[in-house]
Amino acid sequence: MSSQDTQSNSNHKCSDRVVTDSVHSRFRPSGVYCNTCNINVIGNHSAIESHFNNSHPSKEFCCYCRGKVFTYIQMSNDDCVEKPKYIVYHKCSIRKEEESTRESL
Repeated sequence: MSSQDTQSNSNHKCSDRVVTDSVHSRFRPSGVYCNTCNINVIGNHSAIESHFNNSHPSKEFCCYCRGKVFTYIQMSNDDCVEKPKYIVYHKCSIRKEEESTRESL
């Protein structure tokens, strides 16, 4: 781009154009809220996995492996534009048991 093109672009004024500082929602970090601990957790997979570990309390259990099942609230960082989503989190160990049984056969 030449300097002449740059100058013509800066002098060009268009009334129907709008400039904002907004970022698309998929690029904004989402937060996760744990009702049990009353804390916010970063919404990425590794942070969720490290928070909801075996020592985290839970009243719900998996019917297959009897492991703990957790429910957390996923909230966007927008000013409550979207409704919060309730998400169930569980690492089922029944699949690991099936894989180890197949390997031993």
